[in-house]
Amino acid sequence: MRTRTRPLVVRGLLALSVFATLALPADAAQEEPAPEQEATPEAENVLLVILDDVGRERIGAFSSGPAAAPTPTIDALARRGVCFDAAWATPYCSPTRATILTGRHASRTGVGHTVSPHGPARGLSPDEWTLPKAARDLMGVRSAMVGKWHLAGSPDGRDHARKCGFDRFLGTLANLGKSHEIDAYSTAWTVVDNEVTRPRGYITTVTVDDALESIAWFGEVPWVVVVSFHAAHFPLHAPPADLHSQELSGQPMQSPMAHHIAMVESVDRELGRLLASIGEPVLERTHVIVVGDNGTQGKAMGDAHRPGKGKGTMHETGVGVPLVIAGPGVASPGTRCAVPVHTTDLFPTALALMGAEDPVAAARERDVVVDGRDLSPLIADPTASLDRDGVVTEWFRPNHAPPGERTVHRIAVRSGADKLVMDAAGGGESLYDLGADDDESADRLRADDEAAGAARDRLRRILEALGL
Repeated sequence: MRTRTRPLVVRGLLALSVFATLALPADAAQEEPAPEQEATPEAENVLLVILDDVGRERIGAFSSGPAAAPTPTIDALARRGVCFDAAWATPYCSPTRATILTGRHASRTGVGHTVSPHGPARGLSPDEWTLPKAARDLMGVRSAMVGKWHLAGSPDGRDHARKCGFDRFLGTLANLGKSHEIDAYSTAWTVVDNEVTRPRGYITTVTVDDALESIAWFGEVPWVVVVSFHAAHFPLHAPPADLHSQELSGQPMQSPMAHHIAMVESVDRELGRLLASIGEPVLERTHVIVVGDNGTQGKAMGDAHRPGKGKGTMHETGVGVPLVIAGPGVASPGTRCAVPVHTTDLFPTALALMGAEDPVAAARERDVVVDGRDLSPLIADPTASLDRDGVVTEWFRPNHAPPGERTVHRIAVRSGADKLVMDAAGGGESLYDLGADDDESADRLRADDEAAGAARDRLRRILEALGL
């Protein structure tokens, strides 16, 4: 394991003025909330890994083309687990992270677009019954969030992740810098449990160090740790040479695809170090979930990029993400699942894997509507089905605006191979058959045929049932 010295903690306005991303209201140290019950001895661990701006085409387990980065660690997890080939996120970072932590769609959490740590709007409400809160309440499981948070608005404070339920937070509140700031991954000021620290090295490495430190801190108590990598989000750059095998030269924006691939490879290598350092005895009772938060940035997609596709769009290249679940609950390692799923599903799934009985019903008892479904049946049998008519994803702005005040609101719904994309704020619809047209180049509604109209009406009814 790589070693590092303990971070020098810098308190007060001096540190905050150096790194503007952390310039949020300081909060008093948060008291650790007591669980509703002692830790359930048989509860199992969950390691939830979030990749940033990494579409399916970048992961070897999902793509064999030239766009795939070397990802032997994730590929090995896929061989031990289940690959979900039709997983959706939202097109942007913050709303996806909110869906993962709550199991609820953006219209319920109010987080419809990227949360600005400098803007006036709040981010995710601390009143939400989040994954760490539910794990603590139902099973006494402890939690840590390491890496990128990106759910705190400026009124929320830098201790926002712990207000939202995590016992520990070690990371940054948002992105690391603008596209030209190629040293941002090595100069990031971070927060460690509400205290601002000096830069501690390459952030991908630091994130894994912090995850290992947190896991050691938990000891024998069951845990859920969210490892939220910043990579491969802009600014593109060349990672340390020992973390990738790419031949890089020139400015990153002159060869964005190559630099993006190198950043993905660096994450995979550090994830490998994390798993190896955790050790097999602990991994035997740990469920590992790897998921992307949205598609790849358009400029980094290379030949696969076409205008109007990639991150920020409702096309499959914008909302389709890699999802791998591995661990003791997998009945048939190395299988693939074609059932459409969504990042809202990870909330009840993680709880169920830890040992909670019917997490959705537990939420209902607290008057919380959970949109996600427990994927445990698919982990046991990838050919099984889920109790819902289709999957839905959306994004809107501004955050927390009611429907009538949203300047933009895009919605997509899929059932089987049919996919409907709607502009809920400005009007307009498109219908695609993903089975015959995975490139989404042929809008079936333009043909104005009876079958297309029936499919559109069926998909609209799914949205209406959800109140969207």
